[in-house]
This record gives sequence, C-alpha cells and structure tokens, in this order.
Amino acid sequence: MKSKKVQIEHLKKYKKVITVEDHQLDGGFGSWLMEAAMQYDKDLISRIQIKALKPEIYNVVAKQSTLNKIGGLEDLFSF
Repeated sequence: MKSKKVQIEHLKKYKKVITVEDHQLDGGFGSWLMEAAMQYDKDLISRIQIKALKPEIYNVVAKQSTLNKIGGLEDLFSF
C-alpha cells in the first residue's frame, strides 16, 4: 500500500503504460495501478492500458498457453 504514491511518480514519466497479465483483469497489477491513480492523480488513468485474459477463460482449466489462446493473449506470450 505504501508504494502506491511512488508508483504514481513513475507513471508520470510516461505517456502510456501497458500492463500484460496472464490472468483475468480483476485483481492484477493494472487494477492496482489504476487504484493508485484514482487515489493520487486521476488524470493519469488515461495513460494506463491493461491487457489481460478475456472472460472466455472463466471456468476453463488448461495449460497457460491454452488459456492465452482462448483469452486473446497468445500473440503476446508466444516467444
């Protein structure tokens, strides 16, 4: 919690910050960063873009590569 204000100072240095999360949207780093922006500088919210697995993966049990394919992140993690 105490590092939220520090993260906002880092966010101010960039025009765009993209978080890529290999899980659902809720509860990830991007959500945390948005919450920090809401608390300290609402104007920074527009700089944050979150890429996460789409809801189609809910209730699916599979390897991460399969979840990435179903959830729309396959191209981001195919290295």
